[in-house]
Amino acid sequence: MNRSMRRTRTAIATAGALAVVASGAPATSAPSAPVRFPGTNGRIVFSETDGTQYDLYTINPDGGGRSRLTDNTGDDFYPAFSAKAKWIVYAGFDGNDREIYLIKANGGGRRQLTDNTTFDSDPAWSPSGKRIVYYADDGTDDEIYTVKTDGGGRRQLTDNSADDYDPVYSPSGASIAYVSSDATQSDIFTMNANGGNRHPVTDSTADEGTPNYSPGGKRITYAGDDGTDYEIYAIKVNGAGRHRVTDNTLDDFGPSWSPSGKRIAYYGDDGNDTEIYTISPDGGTRRQVTDNTLNDFDPDWGVGP
Repeated sequence: MNRSMRRTRTAIATAGALAVVASGAPATSAPSAPVRFPGTNGRIVFSETDGTQYDLYTINPDGGGRSRLTDNTGDDFYPAFSAKAKWIVYAGFDGNDREIYLIKANGGGRRQLTDNTTFDSDPAWSPSGKRIVYYADDGTDDEIYTVKTDGGGRRQLTDNSADDYDPVYSPSGASIAYVSSDATQSDIFTMNANGGNRHPVTDSTADEGTPNYSPGGKRITYAGDDGTDYEIYAIKVNGAGRHRVTDNTLDDFGPSWSPSGKRIAYYGDDGNDTEIYTISPDGGTRRQVTDNTLNDFDPDWGVGP
């Protein structure tokens, strides 16, 4: 199994910090929501470590209005907004393994969705708000699943010998982009929301991961290894028109399109720690959102009110 992309993401985000763990809460239901793309730009949710634990925060795209959402003895990370940005889904630790949780965007109403012996991570909302897609490590490999927002109706979408992870719904909800990794390479794939019609978007010997759809659903941005470091790229869903968005000597990961489609949020290593940035899809006008001595990573850009 080739898990170097996720190992590298974790190593950079956790420089000088503790290993990744998290804590849990009881499960109940969550509301549905309409498609949020395209829309006005709202706040960015991200995970931050102070060296002892990981917690969730939100912030305005200009770096103001920073607000802490969680404060647990373990770690909370991989957050993603719901369609109306009223809820956030994320990965956390229940004392035994990593599970999927919901929390309101103001930090209240924490709810546990999954409760099993597998390692569940990298959740994302369906545009309808009715289901959550995520990946689970069953001890053999990683496969992609969906679950209802009340924790029921778990469905397995992939079943093969490769590691499948980093899933995200298209804005229409008809497709899911994800990473499939075998012993030689990690590439971006798409499939129907029911798991059918698997199709490769990239075919490279380099590691590629963290795909995210553009608001119109025609392009996918992702992180890729250029042989020296990891940069942000964009590509059409059919695999054509690949172009590089970031170009520096450091590692950039976790891209997330703004609801307007005019900018992409991501996290980058500045040589000391990881910070949140935004950049235009053509690669110009980079702006720094966070600026501290901590590690900030895995941003997701929510819709505005």
